[in-house]
Amino acid sequence: MTLDLEEELRAGLIAFDPGAETVSRHVEEDGGTTIVVEVLRDGVPAAGNERQTGHGAVATILEERLGIRTPYRSLEERALSHGRPERDEWIEAVTALWRRGDEETFQAAAAGCASGEPLRQAFAVDVLGRLGFTAKTRGQVVQPFAARALPLLRELSREATDPELLQAAVLGLGHHGDPAALPEILRHAGHPDAGVRHRVALALCGLVPGDHTEGVRTLIALTRDSEPAVRDWATTALAGVDADTPEIREALAARVSDHDAETVAEAARGLAMRQDPRAEQVLARLLADEDPEGYAHDTAANAVRHLRDERLRRRLDGTLPRRP
Repeated sequence: MTLDLEEELRAGLIAFDPGAETVSRHVEEDGGTTIVVEVLRDGVPAAGNERQTGHGAVATILEERLGIRTPYRSLEERALSHGRPERDEWIEAVTALWRRGDEETFQAAAAGCASGEPLRQAFAVDVLGRLGFTAKTRGQVVQPFAARALPLLRELSREATDPELLQAAVLGLGHHGDPAALPEILRHAGHPDAGVRHRVALALCGLVPGDHTEGVRTLIALTRDSEPAVRDWATTALAGVDADTPEIREALAARVSDHDAETVAEAARGLAMRQDPRAEQVLARLLADEDPEGYAHDTAANAVRHLRDERLRRRLDGTLPRRP
């Protein structure tokens, strides 16, 4: 199956460069394999595609592409055999079930939530987090199981003590984007596990109304968290809150000196959206110093578009690299 996946990666590359010479290599690491396929031009790698995965994830990918309907329980066991939600075996199994999005899958996941086994429950919660989601025009998303999934997620978020299960439940609530679930999310903002606080910050992105005092206060506190990933996502969420108060501005301004460039960029974006003059110097520095292909530079470039001062916007645009 590894060779089949290699062919999939190669086909994706030569579709854009028919007849190109390709080379491949397999890197064994951490119980899995990274498959790398590269296009050569004059003997030098010019483009590439890769997939880091274990054998179970490879099987899941290929089964789905071949139209093979692997039972929920088989995908669940494949994911749980490696025991970590961040592993490809877990991610690919959950993603396949999201796309399946049918009643049978919902019933199996609901049963998994009631299993009493934290890891099995976490897998089921991840499935319910986006089960059957489909995009529609004008940015709307269809969530066919939300009415039944949300009560299960909210209950688990209140009762779970296992950190991984709690992380899954909080993030699942965030995926559904229901403001009614804010109390269940916010109550975990001070959790001792950094992974839980990280999921809280993720879940709050786009979910906190500007007039929700507790939600805004919680985000401001999380922007000062000791963990960089928590600060980053809390700053992202705070920047996007539909409100402009001195407290929000000061919290964003405090993050422009963060050690993490992506957090700095999100803070600058939030200040630019509020036409705060402190954004100018930070954006200029990011545009001049950060990798033009990196997230921080891209965020800063997009933040410039929020500025209403046309002369300032032109001056910052002049910092952007000129494309050939």
